Amino acid sequence: MKLYLAGAESWSRVFADVVGGHRVLLSYWYIQDAPHFIDYYVSRDIPVFLDSGAFSAKNKGVEIKINDYIDFIHTHHGMVDVISNLDVIGNPTESERNHQTLLESGIDALPVYHVGSPWSVLVDLFERFNYVGLGGMAGFGAKRKALGAWLARVFKIRRGVNPTCKIHGFGLTTWELIANFPFTSVDSTSWINVSIHNEFMIHTRAGLRRARSRQEFIDLLPFLLTRPDDVNDVMLPPKTDAQSYVPLFRYNLQCWTDAIKRIPPT
Repeated sequence: MKLYLAGAESWSRVFADVVGGHRVLLSYWYIQDAPHFIDYYVSRDIPVFLDSGAFSAKNKGVEIKINDYIDFIHTHHGMVDVISNLDVIGNPTESERNHQTLLESGIDALPVYHVGSPWSVLVDLFERFNYVGLGGMAGFGAKRKALGAWLARVFKIRRGVNPTCKIHGFGLTTWELIANFPFTSVDSTSWINVSIHNEFMIHTRAGLRRARSRQEFIDLLPFLLTRPDDVNDVMLPPKTDAQSYVPLFRYNLQCWTDAIKRIPPT
């Protein structure tokens, strides 16, 4: 499974120091006026997944213009590994129209199926494509059981229509679901969100979870599958600037990637 690290737009120089050899997801919505972000990572051989950022734009009450997105992609097309469709959240018909426009412009964009869209839309995507994204899962919030049931139906439909179709999970942060469904790729900000709250990923044979205090982290050190090179560096005092986060970023990232590697291949 491929893990794309999201949130890099805010931590560019720190990330570049930490994520070499990994992958990042960048949002067009955030970098449209700062395209050097792509150059920055590509020059360091860090694979880039370009997301449209439609969800973020909608939350701001702003519409992303399809032609602007196309122009940006054509400028940077050779630099990114995966390009997401420009979705119209809540309107699968308009999303499909944008996807067709991208395809006709020579852009092999990833189609995305959103929570709440008719299941017939998902069937159609599985019939026509071999890589599909799943979006809108953040809407489930803490309802893991409901999200698990929704994902079970998605993968059941895939088995009946196109069992080899690859699936990307946008913003999927629940470890139990990542580990128990055969995703090809996911993106997540979990490791960075944990770090900026001065918390620690706990990677044991039972999976991943968060230690919300230093004492909890210390108590579990003997049981960790992923151990920091220097516990004292990881447990620096509360962070005061971007650079002071680096040891904790690096440790939490290593926990994520080690855990991902333990998931059996699909």
